[in-house]
Amino acid sequence: MPDDADFVKGIDSIVESLQSAINSVPGAARINHAEVRDCFVKWFMPREDSRSLVHSLCLVMLVTQVEIFIEHLVDAILYKEPRRLKDLAGEKQLAARELVDAQNYDAVMGLLREKVAKELLASSIREMLEKHLGERFKLFEKQSLTCTTLKETGEKEIWDISDIERVWRTRHEIVHEGRVDLQRNDFEHALFACTWVQTFLTVQAQAVYGLSVDGEASFNAVAGLFREEKQFVLFALYVGWVVSGSLGKLTVKRKY
Repeated sequence: MPDDADFVKGIDSIVESLQSAINSVPGAARINHAEVRDCFVKWFMPREDSRSLVHSLCLVMLVTQVEIFIEHLVDAILYKEPRRLKDLAGEKQLAARELVDAQNYDAVMGLLREKVAKELLASSIREMLEKHLGERFKLFEKQSLTCTTLKETGEKEIWDISDIERVWRTRHEIVHEGRVDLQRNDFEHALFACTWVQTFLTVQAQAVYGLSVDGEASFNAVAGLFREEKQFVLFALYVGWVVSGSLGKLTVKRKY
């Protein structure tokens, strides 16, 4: 409970740690301790009867955010490497109405990029990652789509495509079957999986296509959580997600 001494002490410790991290940045302003503390209290203590609904809605939001990111990633890659449309767009055609509305070459190319992205997003998450982004876009080798972290006990925990598929299946159950009985561990699983996938794809896009990243500092902070086997990664993601919304800043921008 919020009035429990251990709970209050824990929240104050988080806020102080956050301020210490901010103080390491030259010229950084002090945070409002009370406001940030209240945000954490509200986050950790939703009403009992609303927790499952909150967890369900948050999972749907996380998956949707990743799909929007992937759509933008495809557009950015094809904008930088338009010749890839020859093999990726295949025999896709534009209707006369689309050509008239487009009016110029750049708009036509944009429509072709959009068609490629829609085809990708219409597939299953496994095909989206392994077949399209992995094989067709050559972003990564299939076997590299894994991540290892350490549990609090020090035991290794390996994440792979099956963990990602589990999140997408749960989203389907929520949206199409009305499931709203998710628990906190379901949301935490989704938070980790979605952040990992988005970070992994961003790193690969930088390496393979030389794309730039918006919010470089925020991205590097999140990416650092996945580079080595570490403990308390989920807790760090919670802090970043609640305070700064860092997940939303992991967007790959076009490089002219």
